[in-house]
Amino acid sequence: MFKITVPSIQGSQALVMKYNVLAIVIVTFVGGIFPWLVLNIAYYSVRKLINKQALNTFTLILNNYIVRNNLEAATWDSIEGMPSQMKSLISRIQAEVNGGESFDQTVLRTANILKIQAFRDFYNTVYSSVISGGNTDENLHRLIGKIRSKKTRAQTIKEDLSPLISKAIVFTIVMVVVYFAVGLFWPDSIMLVKQSSIGVYYTDSIIIAILIEVGLLLKYLSMED
Repeated sequence: MFKITVPSIQGSQALVMKYNVLAIVIVTFVGGIFPWLVLNIAYYSVRKLINKQALNTFTLILNNYIVRNNLEAATWDSIEGMPSQMKSLISRIQAEVNGGESFDQTVLRTANILKIQAFRDFYNTVYSSVISGGNTDENLHRLIGKIRSKKTRAQTIKEDLSPLISKAIVFTIVMVVVYFAVGLFWPDSIMLVKQSSIGVYYTDSIIIAILIEVGLLLKYLSMED
């Protein structure tokens, strides 16, 4: 990775230069991407929480709609029973509506910001209720069924991937432990490997494998529940 060949620099000096260049590239990359990464982690964490709470929230709204027969009123009545993240979101929507915004347009704007399909479907239900005033309970039932089906599929996929992820983690741990164990107890063997034609890439390949494994693990953990 990022090896520089300088004829006058040999052995340990070349190795130090190689990893100095690598460190500079990594620090520059991390420093530039860190603010963007923090914002995206916060954004997707909120999205994941809201998406996870959608099923209970819309089920609560449906139950209140059956009593009130008015979707907007049913939504406000449901706020107190909503999970915390969704409660905060719907409360902000209520504040905007109380400030003069229309219910359907506020929900649409929120759906576009969040980019969560469940919330876009909720907007379609709200819009249908505003325009026609009918079939709202049927639309809510369809919305809840769609969310439940998606959650079931996601859980099935995660269950299928779980053994593969576990094996990959074990393989990576074994690879790292073997590397350090051989280096500790048989240092001559490691030196022979490093001095071979592929030796300069040996440590790099372990680092890359670990980074890939961490990336896959984070992707697995970020999958919808």
